[in-house]
Amino acid sequence: MKKTVTKALVVLMALSIIVGLAACGKKTSQYVGEWKATTASAQGTEVDLGTLGLAVNISVREDGTIAVTAAGQTEEGTWKEIDGGISITSGGESMDLKMADGKLQMTEPDSGLVMNFEKQQ
Repeated sequence: MKKTVTKALVVLMALSIIVGLAACGKKTSQYVGEWKATTASAQGTEVDLGTLGLAVNISVREDGTIAVTAAGQTEEGTWKEIDGGISITSGGESMDLKMADGKLQMTEPDSGLVMNFEKQQ
């Protein structure tokens, strides 16, 4: 009887460990989701993109792909997490977006244009 109880306890403990490890599995990145460009700034001037009727959206997918939609056109690409943000690649071009104040910021190095993306709920 004592051996049966001991075996049952060992099996229950093993199952608990397996279930616990499964629950700790791959965690979804904070960057996965829909992001909408809300503001852009250049040379000290910030503009609300909604007032201009401009819509730029980034769909960051859990499978490592992205879709960037602007002016009715959608470009597909890939993304990976980097220190403090994500790096996106599309059409052979790569660009880093850094997290600042809860927003992803895309900076165009040549013009200094900064576009802020907010995560949609």
